[in-house]
Amino acid sequence: MSTFDIKIISPKKDFKKFRDEVQNRPKKSGFLKRVILLVFIAIAGWVLFTYILPSVKVTVVLSAEEIEKEFNIILQKNTAQTQGETIIFPGEIKILSGQRQDSFEATGKKDVGEKAKGQVIFYNYTGRASPLTTKIELTHDSGKKYFLTQNLTVPQANVSDLGEIVPGITTAEVEAAEAGNDYNQGAGRLNISVFAPEVQNKIYGETQELINGTSDIIKVVSQEDLDLAQEELVSRLTPTLKDELKKQLSKTGLVIRDELVDLKIINIEKSSDLDSEVEKFNMKLLGEVQALVFKEEELKKFLKSIAQFDLPDNKMIAQDDLGELLIEVKNFSLEDEKAELLVKIKYNVYPQVDLNSFKQEIKGLSESSARRVLLRKNNVRDVRFDFSLSLNSKVPSNLNKIDIKVGD
Repeated sequence: MSTFDIKIISPKKDFKKFRDEVQNRPKKSGFLKRVILLVFIAIAGWVLFTYILPSVKVTVVLSAEEIEKEFNIILQKNTAQTQGETIIFPGEIKILSGQRQDSFEATGKKDVGEKAKGQVIFYNYTGRASPLTTKIELTHDSGKKYFLTQNLTVPQANVSDLGEIVPGITTAEVEAAEAGNDYNQGAGRLNISVFAPEVQNKIYGETQELINGTSDIIKVVSQEDLDLAQEELVSRLTPTLKDELKKQLSKTGLVIRDELVDLKIINIEKSSDLDSEVEKFNMKLLGEVQALVFKEEELKKFLKSIAQFDLPDNKMIAQDDLGELLIEVKNFSLEDEKAELLVKIKYNVYPQVDLNSFKQEIKGLSESSARRVLLRKNNVRDVRFDFSLSLNSKVPSNLNKIDIKVGD
């Protein structure tokens, strides 16, 4: 078995004494460094926020007058921007489809009882035979409508040996236009609606009674129910699709105007047809919003460039004023992918001023001094200052740090 010799190695230096010396050393040098560092940071910060970072936005409020310009514009897909008596401006067609469905109450009423019928004698006091068909409406003295059950011809009148007019006579069956016991009528005259009033006095029918009409009212889907259901679904779907399309275009600069939007119905599905006997029916509508859109800000810039040509040399439009658009749609066709517009645009017009010279005059001044300088200028009604990263609200000496504009 092997054996090991273990040696104890002792340090040559007294570490306890060394530790005590370190702990008892003066700490003045570290404190002084921290003080110097803090002073340096404070000076650097003061310089930074006094001379380097501060900036100011100055808004000069001038005496203004409003002008209005009017333009005829054709907004059209796949066209170039042109200037003339009528301005051509490019547009785009955007389409978004969707669907809506719902259940609707059937409110129509239908009488499925029996139709009143009766025998009618027709008289013809003219010299010409008169054919009548089952499509011709016959109006009773009561105002109720009736129809022949088969076609017939009322023979012409003749003259007797004594010179009297003998009317042509024929008998036929008629039935009411609709079922219902209110079509049961007593004796009366039937006027033939297709004849002029003077002819109705010469060719007409007479009945002793119209009977056997009965009433049995049921609830059915009426045409009005179908129309209202469709209108309701369209009114729900259109704004939803329009808002969704606006969201999709929000970052493109393209603008949707309500006057240039239409909903095209692609398909309609309904659970019940016209006159179906139901309490409720379902309808599903598939449609697509089609919109002629354009870049409104680009249009404003284009119109502003034209409007400025007509201004006197001593007038100007503020740099950031693109005007207020009022658009009247004179004609709009999605099929032709264009719209004819009457566009009115309003601007605030100001006296011409040299904003760069204003910068030179106020640089390095305090806010109060700069305000006094600018308010002495002709047509200047007010001044607003918006300082950024400034400790003393002083206008920077660096012209690049001064943003000055005309505004309200």
